[in-house]
Amino acid sequence: SSNTDYRFGAIYSEKTAGTVILDNVTISKCNLGNSNGLITAKGNMEIRYSKLINNYVYRDLAIAGLIFVSGGKSVTIESSMIKNNTNPNNILSANSASASFDLHYTKIQDNSFQSAFANPNNDIYTLDANYWGSNSLPEGITASTWIVEDNGVYQLNNGEAIDVIIPG
Repeated sequence: SSNTDYRFGAIYSEKTAGTVILDNVTISKCNLGNSNGLITAKGNMEIRYSKLINNYVYRDLAIAGLIFVSGGKSVTIESSMIKNNTNPNNILSANSASASFDLHYTKIQDNSFQSAFANPNNDIYTLDANYWGSNSLPEGITASTWIVEDNGVYQLNNGEAIDVIIPG
């Protein structure tokens, strides 16, 4: 509900209080021009067991991202898939240094972005235990552990077994 000329996303959380939970949701084949993100949240957001696949989001704004957080809120993404998405800016982005993103056991691959994360080194991102589409970390990503794959079997890069299903 806005008088502006852009969309807030396929999912837009207007309220700053509380948490929106997306559990086992698939968002696919959305083509959003002039949008801050596929998902825009003013409040906290939890995404689990979900798929964000084959989406296109465009906005000529440096902080725009596939998932955009407005304000100092948190986004947790767990056991999900972020694959084959296009955005000229970022996968995850926020307009506040106090926002936080926590990703675990998520498959992140074959996306087209200028950079994966806006300001990935400012400690608002926890990126441990994710699969990045190969057995090495992408350039610019810092994580103490990540998931590697060997003949369809996933484990942590340090050799520890994982008991979580990796989507896809």
